[in-house]
Amino acid sequence: MEFRDVEGSISSGEAPAPKGALPSKPKFRISDRLVLPWDEKKTISAARAADMLNCGRMTVLRLIERGDVLAYQLRPGVAGSPWRINYDSVLKYLAKIHDEAGLEPRFSV
Repeated sequence: MEFRDVEGSISSGEAPAPKGALPSKPKFRISDRLVLPWDEKKTISAARAADMLNCGRMTVLRLIERGDVLAYQLRPGVAGSPWRINYDSVLKYLAKIHDEAGLEPRFSV
């Protein structure tokens, strides 16, 4: 099928998208600071949270599911999409488990 663009050139393939329409799959990655519900400076990766908690990444994901730490998945519902975790919530969780165990705080809150 052939289409004519605004200048009158003929092209084949799909019809052009309406003016102002967003592409079905953006070819760029949206910046974290535009989608995060908290300040970007207060955000860490699941790997960094696992390092702080001295556990594995899957344990961090379970903590997210239980609601023990605040986190945001950049592309919800997409397998393997990265998580951004609120740094302060990890510190609060650490303080809570250290307090329950009668240990000295590991990080200052």
